[in-house]
Amino acid sequence: MWEWREPFYDLNLYLVRDALGTACRTEVFRSTYYAIGIPQLMALMTRAGFDHVERRDDVLFQPVLVGIRTAVEQGVP
Repeated sequence: MWEWREPFYDLNLYLVRDALGTACRTEVFRSTYYAIGIPQLMALMTRAGFDHVERRDDVLFQPVLVGIRTAVEQGVP
């Protein structure tokens, strides 16, 4: 189940383990995602130091974002 909290959404994934006995065991895994559009994500990649950021639509069933970031010295952002 998910709940929208713009610009985030919370996801609760319920896993039911049934060992074919009299009781089931249920676990829940929770996460929060930052739901932004591809142009904003590309801008954030650029701000983080990636160069040549591009969107590839010919790789998978969904867009793939690619960027290059040169290695940095330890302790230097």
